[in-house]
Amino acid sequence: MSSRGTGISTGISTGINHPALHLGREVVNELGAGPLAHSDDHRAQTAHTLLVNTDLSIADVAITSGFSSIRQFTATMQSVYETTPTALRGQSAGSTATRQPSGSATAITLRLPARPPFDGVGLFAFFLAHAVKGMETAGASSFARAVRLPGGVAEIELRLDEPYAITCTARVDDIADLSPLISLVRRLLDLDADSAAIDASLSADVTLAPLVAARPGIRLPGSLDIEETLFRTMIGQQVSVAAATTETC
Repeated sequence: MSSRGTGISTGISTGINHPALHLGREVVNELGAGPLAHSDDHRAQTAHTLLVNTDLSIADVAITSGFSSIRQFTATMQSVYETTPTALRGQSAGSTATRQPSGSATAITLRLPARPPFDGVGLFAFFLAHAVKGMETAGASSFARAVRLPGGVAEIELRLDEPYAITCTARVDDIADLSPLISLVRRLLDLDADSAAIDASLSADVTLAPLVAARPGIRLPGSLDIEETLFRTMIGQQVSVAAATTETC
C-alpha cells in the first residue's frame, strides 16, 4: 500500500507498538485510508469549493486550501477528482464572481452542499431555539454571528436555500481564513456525515425505525468554538434553554 493510502511516513520506526503506526492502522481499518490521505481529501474539498464558488486565482486557491505548491495542488486535485483545477473552475462558468473587496475585509459567498438526506430544517430550528441574544441572529432558515478565525473576526451568515445546500456569506480580514472558516461551518452543520449509512443503521432497530423515517437525515449540531460551547452547556444544565440564551458574563 502506498504511503498516501496509509498516511504513514516511511521514515517512522517500524516498531510494532509505535504510536504513529498504531494510529495509522486504526484509521485505515475504520475509514479505509490513512491520516495523510484524509488530510489531502480535506484540502481538496476546500479547494473545490473555492474553485467553483469564487474568482480567486488558482494560486490563491492552492495557498488558501493549505497546499505548499501549485504542483502538489494539481497532483492532489487530479488524484481526488480525476481532473485539473482549471477544468473544475470551468464548472462554474456563468456564475457571478463573489470575492468583493470591501474596506479592509473581503466579502465572499460560498455554496456548501450536504449529503442527502439532510434535515436542514431541524438544524436551523435548533439554532433558533439556542441563539444567544445580542450575539447570534437566527430564523427558520438562517443563522448569523461573528466567529474568531486565525486572521481576525469574521461575520458569517448561513442560509438554507435548497434542501441539500447551504449558502454561507462571510466577511473575512484575510483570505487565508477561508479554509478554517469552511471547516468550521461544515463541522457546525455536520455536513460531512454519511446520513444514509447512519439512518440505515438506526433503522435496524424496530423502535428507532419509525422515528428515522419521520425525520431522515438528522444531524448533530457542531461547535464554532469549543470553549464557548462548554460554557453554554454548563449554563444550560443550570437553567432552561430560554434563560440560558439571555445570560451574559
